[in-house]
Amino acid sequence: MSKISDFLDTVEREIGGAPGAARLRGIRGMLDDPAFVAGLLDELGGIDNPVPRNAKIIELWRLRRAFEDNRQKRRSEKDLTMQFGVTGGVTMIVGSIVAAAAVAILPFVVPIVGGACMALQGVIGASRLDEETHLYGQLAGQTAEILKQVP
Repeated sequence: MSKISDFLDTVEREIGGAPGAARLRGIRGMLDDPAFVAGLLDELGGIDNPVPRNAKIIELWRLRRAFEDNRQKRRSEKDLTMQFGVTGGVTMIVGSIVAAAAVAILPFVVPIVGGACMALQGVIGASRLDEETHLYGQLAGQTAEILKQVP
């Protein structure tokens, strides 16, 4: 199997299963390696038959598009996480404060703490998704740069 095929197979397998930030950093590390990129370009340039060569270039374009699609998906997931987590948590806190003012304070402490935890989880989840969004953007950019260099 060629270096291009190995790379494409590995990356497709990784991004198909929602890899997380650590795996995305590993893929970025491969694309950052000048020796890897040079070998990839040499291999592409060494394919004399235009049919398999064009097929590999199309696969790289598809990979770039998958990175861009996943970046947009993560951005949407981040927005929803923030919206539901923070809004829901704040709503619980405000509702508990209003209820506490009307009746007794002690029974409403638990919902206040729960609301704060819910809001915090929304922020933590959104920051994780934000990092993945950033990494997918970098991967799409790196793949586009490689495609510009194809002989």
